[in-house]
Amino acid sequence: MNTRVPLDMRASTTPSRSLALLVIVASLSPAPVGANCTPGALDLQDVWPRDGATGVPTNTRLLIHRHGTDAYRRQTPRLALYDPGGRATRLRIVLDLESRQRTLVLRPTRALAPSTRYELSTLPRSTRLASITTGVGPDSTPPVVRGIEPESFVRTEFGCGPADQIPIRVSATDDSDAVWLRLRVARSAADVQRRSFVGDMVLPVEHGLAEFGHGMCIGNWALQPGQRWFAAAAVLDSAMHAVAAGTIELDSHAR
Repeated sequence: MNTRVPLDMRASTTPSRSLALLVIVASLSPAPVGANCTPGALDLQDVWPRDGATGVPTNTRLLIHRHGTDAYRRQTPRLALYDPGGRATRLRIVLDLESRQRTLVLRPTRALAPSTRYELSTLPRSTRLASITTGVGPDSTPPVVRGIEPESFVRTEFGCGPADQIPIRVSATDDSDAVWLRLRVARSAADVQRRSFVGDMVLPVEHGLAEFGHGMCIGNWALQPGQRWFAAAAVLDSAMHAVAAGTIELDSHAR
C-alpha cells in the first residue's frame, strides 16, 4: 500500500542547496522496460512551462526531459529565449539528473523582462519549441504545500508494451501556475535517511498530479508490478524555491 507520510513544511525562500548540479550514475537505475519507440527529437511534450504559458515569473527556470537511447539522452540541447526584438537570452544548466530519463533544469543567464513574450528555440535560432509570456515580476516566495499522496498503481496494456504508473497527488499552490515535484528515489526508507539514492528526477505537476513510472514507450522510471520504492520528496516552483515534503512510498503491488 502506498503510504502517506506527514510532511515537513519547512520552506526555504532561496533555492535549496540540495539543488546543486548532480548526476546520478545511470547504471544504478533499473533497466528500462517497455517498447522501443522513443522519440528522436525534443518536442513540446518535454518542456515546461508549457507552450503558451502566461504570467511566467521573470526569474523562471525551464524544465526539460530527454528520454530515449543513451546516445540521445547524452546530447545537451543548446537553447535560448528570444525576445520580440530577436535578442537571445542563453540558458545555463543548473540541474542535471538521471533516472530512466535525463532531467535538465535551465536558468536564463539574465533576468527576463516583465510582460514580454519569449520564444524558446534552438541556438542558433532554427527550431521553435515553445512561447511563454512573462508576468509583472519575479516569484519571491516558496510554494505552500498541503499534502502529497501516492495513488494506486495502474498498469495499462498496449499492443507495443504496457504503461506502468503511480499517480502522485500534489496539493500545493504558488505565485505562478507552475509547481514541480522532485523525487530522489531509494530502495528503502533507510536508504532515504542515508541519502543513498538510485535515481533523481523533477516532474511537472499538472492538474494536481505527477506521474511516476512509464508509458508504453517512454517515462521517468522503469516501474514494473510488484515493486516498492521510496523517495525523498520536495515541491518546487519554477524559480526553484523548495519545500521539503518528507518520504513517500511508491508501491506497485496489486491490491
